[in-house]
Amino acid sequence: MAFGKEIRRFYLKLNVMAKNLLLRKCLKFIGKPELDTYYREYYESVREGLEEFDHLGVDRLFHGATAVIVVACKTQATLPKEDAALASQNILLAAHSMGLGSCLIGMAVEPMKRDIKIQNSIGVPHHEKVYSVIALGYADENYQRQAGRKKAVVRYFQL
Repeated sequence: MAFGKEIRRFYLKLNVMAKNLLLRKCLKFIGKPELDTYYREYYESVREGLEEFDHLGVDRLFHGATAVIVVACKTQATLPKEDAALASQNILLAAHSMGLGSCLIGMAVEPMKRDIKIQNSIGVPHHEKVYSVIALGYADENYQRQAGRKKAVVRYFQL
């Protein structure tokens, strides 16, 4: 999948930068702590995931999904984040009703925001912003029942 290769390329490049202590400290010093935060929170698991993919063919990001849906919205829309969130939820529900497994792939959204070449490679117009990426496919497992849930806390108030 060309899309997966583009995401992989982004994280390979990001991990090279994040590994550089001097770069992380300099960016943090000038008020841009994102690379340092990424290094602390994601670097190691991304590195492991990239190695697993390269050596064993294990796809930790897309989990071997046969299709991916990218949800984007025009930046000048009235409520683009909300529109994209509602569309994503409807896609997830529709996929489930059709017997498909689905998963939001948050780690694919950031690369698309930061590297316009990835958006261009799959045809997302420059005037749209990507809000979610959804992997679709047939699940490997069948669940007999839903997972247990905590009881909802319901609050009432008068207007």
